[in-house]
Amino acid sequence: MTQDTEPLLAGLQVQLDTLRLWERSGDSLAGWKVALTSGNARDLMGPGFRPFGYVLASRTLLSGAALSRHSLSNCHLEPELCFTVGADLHDALPSKQKVRDSLASVEAGFEINEMRRLPRFCPNAVVLADGLSNWGIVVGTGVPVVDTNLAATEVRVLCDGDPVGPQVTGVEMDDPLDSIAALCGTLARFGRGLRAGDRVITGSFSRHTVTAPGVWSAEFAGVGEVQLKVED
Repeated sequence: MTQDTEPLLAGLQVQLDTLRLWERSGDSLAGWKVALTSGNARDLMGPGFRPFGYVLASRTLLSGAALSRHSLSNCHLEPELCFTVGADLHDALPSKQKVRDSLASVEAGFEINEMRRLPRFCPNAVVLADGLSNWGIVVGTGVPVVDTNLAATEVRVLCDGDPVGPQVTGVEMDDPLDSIAALCGTLARFGRGLRAGDRVITGSFSRHTVTAPGVWSAEFAGVGEVQLKVED
């Protein structure tokens, strides 16, 4: 562990302490996000450092669910692949094949982020303690995990049936299976691993600010679709 890594791990420990408070209040862990895997965010906190954020069961929504945008301070949606874990995986350095074998399916998903919980230019450790802005996820339809780099999946995002920006791929994203392997390594530092039934999101294909009511959807070629109704 380097001197620079120590405060980052301390931030993740605060995040896990917060998770325990949620659990004591009756909520439960539904899964994890793997962060800093794509675009300009990759390696933002150091080469190869892939921190986690927890996902709460109460904030894991199924496709078609409704959400008031006013329940968040500033709502952003990010289309992401969502993997469902089929078998416990506690290895610190699992092979890509072992990761693939542990996964039951991959679904179309949205990450719901709340972007104004912290002041600008907070230390990275504080950003990690805050869960990297995650509010929750939306899980859509999916398929078994195939033997290919799913980051190349074409994704189209729509609002009220109209395309929002061009169709995109995760060309600048880590291979999701590599991201999950990296997640296992980070979780292992805290005596944790993946459990059967966990959901894992692995990086955003694009980001969209939600400023008005609307029905948002994302179509992942060869994977499935996900939809969220944003209400006032």
